[in-house]
Amino acid sequence: MGPIHFDRVEPGELITASFVNRILGQLERMQAEIDEIKGTDKNIPVITGRSPLGDITVPSELTLIGRNFLIPVNQNTVTIDGTVSITGFLVGSNDTRLIFAVPQNIAGLPKDVEVKVTNRYGSDSTTVRLVPDQTPVGQMLITDNTADLGEAVQTGHTYLFTFQLDSQTNIAETYTVTPRFTNAQGSSVSAWQTGAVLVGSSPVTIRPGAPTTVGVRVTVPAGASSVDFAIGVAAQHSTDPRLNRTSAVRTLAVGQPQKPSDSRTTLTLADIGPLVDNVRKASIDGNEGIEIRYNTRGQIPVRVQFSVTGTYRYEAEIENPGGLWQLGSPQPSVSEGTADQFTRVTTELTSMVTAPSSEQRFMVVRAIRRKDGIDDFQSYTRFPIRGFSS
Repeated sequence: MGPIHFDRVEPGELITASFVNRILGQLERMQAEIDEIKGTDKNIPVITGRSPLGDITVPSELTLIGRNFLIPVNQNTVTIDGTVSITGFLVGSNDTRLIFAVPQNIAGLPKDVEVKVTNRYGSDSTTVRLVPDQTPVGQMLITDNTADLGEAVQTGHTYLFTFQLDSQTNIAETYTVTPRFTNAQGSSVSAWQTGAVLVGSSPVTIRPGAPTTVGVRVTVPAGASSVDFAIGVAAQHSTDPRLNRTSAVRTLAVGQPQKPSDSRTTLTLADIGPLVDNVRKASIDGNEGIEIRYNTRGQIPVRVQFSVTGTYRYEAEIENPGGLWQLGSPQPSVSEGTADQFTRVTTELTSMVTAPSSEQRFMVVRAIRRKDGIDDFQSYTRFPIRGFSS
């Protein structure tokens, strides 16, 4: 813009409209040139917020909220921690929202990082705290390590039941442990709960490869004849049923000895394939169990984890089937087990009920190690079963 000259007006001269309009024209031209100079500042991208607030888990989705983001949105660049550049934005991004996935390749987490938006008009930034994904992946393995109680169960007596909790996960996870009593006969469930004391901490954090042991001291209440007992283990950072488990259910019957499962082999219900529609895992009275559609046949899978190498044979039974259930033989019936390895054993189960029934039963699957032609030790799992109609 060159120098601007206005004709000087002497006292007493006539000020004409053309003279004023000339002045106004010059002022408008000056304002236009000033606006052009300042136009870059008006278009600088500005970050006014983000979603979600708080710490951002890596990987996850992040939305920067603001103004002056360019369209098409790939004309903007988001830089994280000065090293990771993003130009591919997700559906829903526009001139006020940039939506993108925070990638995994950011080292040194957790830490605060600068997140910067840049385009041809300038840049703006904000600080975000990135934290690693705390969702565990894997399974919880519960082993009942309770030894022989040394006597038949008696009212008023206290017994210690011990369980090994093995978090077979990618990261450490914290679990809540709860004693569970169901199907109480002769006394109430609350009476059993009152007499149960957890030995060990809960919640408890368990690292992969470092199992921990918890115990439950159970005092048999007056008047009790029997109860079904297990522990529930619930993960704090996952709803995956493989991490939220119950131990095998054992019946504490007054006057009856306990038959402990040998802890050298652990049996647990295995996952059921997604294409199977007539058999499913279910929580039955708070215990992990199996439901099978009425009047159908299905395969019940059990995972057998070995700690001692040897030959194992398998048995299965339904306690008091009462004409409701028909059970096949486990397959395989015999296998070679290798220490620190596992196998899968399936048993065919048929529901003989044609109409809905509320009755449930318990199924037991056993692994018996053979040595020198005779049975060496026996391990088992026991879980509830019932039918369903839809």
